[in-house]
Amino acid sequence: DGTRRTGEDLRGRHLLVHFSLGVSDACLLSLQHIAAAVDGLPDELQPQVAPALLLVDPERATVVPMRAHMGGLFWLTGSEVEVASALRSWGIDPVAAFTYLVDRRGRCVAYFDTDTTPEDLSETLVDHLAVAGACQ
Repeated sequence: DGTRRTGEDLRGRHLLVHFSLGVSDACLLSLQHIAAAVDGLPDELQPQVAPALLLVDPERATVVPMRAHMGGLFWLTGSEVEVASALRSWGIDPVAAFTYLVDRRGRCVAYFDTDTTPEDLSETLVDHLAVAGACQ
């Protein structure tokens, strides 16, 4: 919706974020896996997770067509400096396009490559949410 957000807006939730330089087939597949993983969570856990895409180069991305089939996703981007700052604050060293799990305190606690299935993502989310006390 164009609202400017910061990491503080997402604190208190686990962030399942895909980092990408631009939009590719692998990026779209990762986003589909993220959506399926969150949908596969028990209903009471879904609000505890914020699925997101962090675009490093929004100029090259075709975000509008992607929004049509990836509803509920936080679309994050910014200047090169802002993106680098966000990644550093989460403890992420972006060497490749990965999906990262950032906990409620803003720390990267897991990462997943493009071969990770939605079921494996969901299982990891449930484990981390249980440890964080979200299942109580």
